Amino acid sequence: MKILCIEDQEEKYRQIEHAIADVYVNIGWENNCQNGLMKMRNQNYDVVLLDMSMPICNDSEQETFDSYAGMYVLKEIKRRKYLTKVIVITGFSDFEQGKKVITLSELDSEISEKYGSIYLGFVKYDSTNIEWQEKLIELIEQAK
Repeated sequence: MKILCIEDQEEKYRQIEHAIADVYVNIGWENNCQNGLMKMRNQNYDVVLLDMSMPICNDSEQETFDSYAGMYVLKEIKRRKYLTKVIVITGFSDFEQGKKVITLSELDSEISEKYGSIYLGFVKYDSTNIEWQEKLIELIEQAK
């Protein structure tokens, strides 16, 4: 199984990689939306592990951070009809959407409604426990 992790924090990515390395060894990493989508144009992935809040691009002169950036990736995956499943993995409980704030539960409902054919669910990342790791492996298994 081929997995791509789009995550801006290297330490979080390393923990994700470590959590699934015994089961899934073919995992790639990109640290922003633009690079992740470019990688998906060139390679097929079975699963995308997607952070929700990250830079859109990493142009050294203007890094554009967006707390809702993962939605852009989901939209592009659906629009381009990539044959992949998506798992959102985030440490946040709330997200800014314009001038309002939505909860992780509301975000989950919104993603399920708009992208239900590709969305497997979300993992609430917490480096202080291992429950997130178990849920992540469980969701990845659903992609098989």
